[in-house]
Amino acid sequence: MGREKVLFSLGYTLFLILLSYTIYFHKYFIQEIIEENLYFNSLRKSFFVTTLIFINLFILLYFFSTKIGTPVLYVFYSSVGYLFNLFNSSIILIIIQKIFRIYLENNIKFYLFYGIGALISIYGHIRAEIVYFDKHVIKVENWKNEKEDIKVKIAHVSDVHLCPINGRKFVEKLVNKLNNEEDISFVVITGDIVDGDMFDIRINSSVLEPFRKSIHKIYYVSGNHEEFTDKNRLFSLLENVGIIHLKNKVEVLSQYKLNLIGIDYDKNYPKVKNELIPKLCEISKENKFINVALSHIPFFKPEHLVKYNIFLFLCGHTHGAQLIPTFIYIWSKNTVLNGMYSYLNKYFVYCVSGVAYSGPPLRTFARANIGLIQLTK
Repeated sequence: MGREKVLFSLGYTLFLILLSYTIYFHKYFIQEIIEENLYFNSLRKSFFVTTLIFINLFILLYFFSTKIGTPVLYVFYSSVGYLFNLFNSSIILIIIQKIFRIYLENNIKFYLFYGIGALISIYGHIRAEIVYFDKHVIKVENWKNEKEDIKVKIAHVSDVHLCPINGRKFVEKLVNKLNNEEDISFVVITGDIVDGDMFDIRINSSVLEPFRKSIHKIYYVSGNHEEFTDKNRLFSLLENVGIIHLKNKVEVLSQYKLNLIGIDYDKNYPKVKNELIPKLCEISKENKFINVALSHIPFFKPEHLVKYNIFLFLCGHTHGAQLIPTFIYIWSKNTVLNGMYSYLNKYFVYCVSGVAYSGPPLRTFARANIGLIQLTK
């Protein structure tokens, strides 16, 4: 699907080459590290500390109060992210020492190992807290015969992941950001509005109340994290604050000459592709409007867009690959990773990286964003 996929594929290949080089060709060096017990023991101790925090977290959450557990939860997830970055730090040090032939003494190795990991983590924390607008303009050929000048500006939000860390204040910040942006036609949320069942006690009407202040209509489809909660309870709460749940149905927006097709998360992908989507698209054929499909998982391939006449497919789920090196796994499991993709310059897929995070409150690979897609003649 275009230049982005080629670049990411090349990047993925380059990463594998570097990893193979450091592991295979420098196996003696890695053995030397283990024998010196420097990085090996450091990682082991870090994992031990993180495990202790994890156990204490669950004790606090289940036997005391989520208010007490919230800061511990943040520390725990930050520690998990730090462990990821210690792995990255060790790879960086191996490359520096062996590829560039730089010798480092053990005490310098020790400080650099933790220092580089800390710097990457701080960088990730900062990026995770700043949400920016990712703006795109798409010309719609199907509108060329329309006499009136049609303009649609869709705000695409995904992966809010409400939990003890991201609660009411986070929703207020999100709604205010959307309200302050000019000319938004409507907002779509493509799944994972909550993080999971363990934190249901925090996701109540008070947490979701700021959505009432939205000056735009909000359309929503569910994601995989909604499977870890009481969905009926959640959907009822969302409806009470004015969010429109497009549960496998089509919303015809006549004023914008488009059909908004909502696809809820379902583990049974063959059924979704072969039964549900054809049924929804058949309904949309009743008019000549363009089709905009919403789904959490980016499972559409180019041939699906053509087959079902989906002009624009909006999705999330990948977080744009939140952490390095998780982008390798994310890229291998999904048809797209992050950003806008086009096929034949007639069909488009936009995968937003999301406004929040799941797990570590870090973003070392992709920034947090909201998509702004302008459709025009």
